[in-house]
Amino acid sequence: MTNTTLRRCFTILGALAAACAPSAGDDTAPFGSNETANADGPGSGSTRGTVVVYMTRFEDGTGDKQYFLRNGKNETPLYFEKDPDLAPGMPIRVSGEPLNDGLRVEGYDYDAEPGVAA
Repeated sequence: MTNTTLRRCFTILGALAAACAPSAGDDTAPFGSNETANADGPGSGSTRGTVVVYMTRFEDGTGDKQYFLRNGKNETPLYFEKDPDLAPGMPIRVSGEPLNDGLRVEGYDYDAEPGVAA
């Protein structure tokens, strides 16, 4: 197999594993019942949620890091111009251009509601 084929396989396997894996507290998000996160929508270009990071390592020693925004049970892929080095589980508010498969992030802020530590 070529490196490109291996990368595709590992990326697909990582995505499948992430999709099949139950998340802790699926029905609860750091924003309580997530009413505020649902008030904004990815279609509007602005939304809130929790950072999820998936990392893939390849046999050649290289790797890939993918960011998603978890909002309740949904995860939206986030596309940054450069790696923002966000910590998993961090509540953020993002804005940007909606894409068919995610959001091209133009800006983000750390987000916390009263009583929620950021």
